[in-house]
Amino acid sequence: MKGKIYYAVILLVTFLLFFWTNVQTAFFFLIPMVLLVPVSILLNMVTASKLRIRVSVERNMQAEVSDQLNVILRIQNRSYLPVFHLKFAGAIKNLLTGTEEPLYYDTSIAPRGRKEYVFSLQSDYCGRMDGDVTWARAYDFLGLAYRNIPYQCEGNCYVYPVPVYSDVAEICKHLQEELDVTDRYMNRKGNDITEILDIRDYRKGDNIKNIHWKLSKKLGHKVVRELDMPANQDIILFFALSPANQSDPAWRDRVARAVIGVIEELLQVQMNLDAVLFAENETRLGTYSIEGNESKEWYEHILLDGDISFDPKCVDRYIQNHHVLGRYSSVILVTDGELDMGFDAPNLIQITPDE
Repeated sequence: MKGKIYYAVILLVTFLLFFWTNVQTAFFFLIPMVLLVPVSILLNMVTASKLRIRVSVERNMQAEVSDQLNVILRIQNRSYLPVFHLKFAGAIKNLLTGTEEPLYYDTSIAPRGRKEYVFSLQSDYCGRMDGDVTWARAYDFLGLAYRNIPYQCEGNCYVYPVPVYSDVAEICKHLQEELDVTDRYMNRKGNDITEILDIRDYRKGDNIKNIHWKLSKKLGHKVVRELDMPANQDIILFFALSPANQSDPAWRDRVARAVIGVIEELLQVQMNLDAVLFAENETRLGTYSIEGNESKEWYEHILLDGDISFDPKCVDRYIQNHHVLGRYSSVILVTDGELDMGFDAPNLIQITPDE
């Protein structure tokens, strides 16, 4: 901004000097000053096309905990001209909690030069950390105009949750010992694979045998029967938050840590489980059978990747449509203290992580 003001003042003074004095020297000084503008802008256009910016987020290997990160900004100038004024704006986003840490930098770079800047960052919450560039601009020598610089975000880093443990393992173990598993699967609604649990629109890849032809003809488009599948485990895990806390990053972090703590605790006593995730668009993201550290880490990564729904309506629909309370010996729901699902079932265990 200052460069623009200085240049405008000099140009105005030179013009007034020529206008009042009609001195030829002032005229020859005014011409280069005027021509300097398009030349400066043209050179900046050529130089900006040769610039590259890369942003990556990496784990600080010297730190003992995973919440210590390094944000690396790499700038490369492949032109034979310098860039006197380069501005960069971006953010480091936590995809699970939706929080972000803004980044802004103002620098210059020599011809055929490279620069690397490392910013230390500590994340308050668990989740996948991704770099995001809002804009990157190279300004001409006079600062009158700018050109956008090509940029690339490469690499991401996970901040893993420090688990919150509970006594849920002992509770589930006690429930499992009291139930006769073979009896639980006999003559129970929801354990017959031919039972129709839901009707939905036909999707590419669906088995043609599952199409409900009579209903499809009535509705005017194809619908399929969604059949039941027997429970893979004795325990199923859900999580949800009340509407007031669904977007709260602290509660999202707290629930994620509690979920991982429950899974680790169950695996330690050699109890496997199913865990359900829902996407932001309220569709089921997947039901994951967690039977060891490898499947736990797979589920943990998907959880930390974000795009996860904390809406209790998703859990409610799944429990009702898939007859979960009758198919599993224990149903675990991790949530806040303000949520009441309205179920009165002895095998439903609701866990509220401490603040």
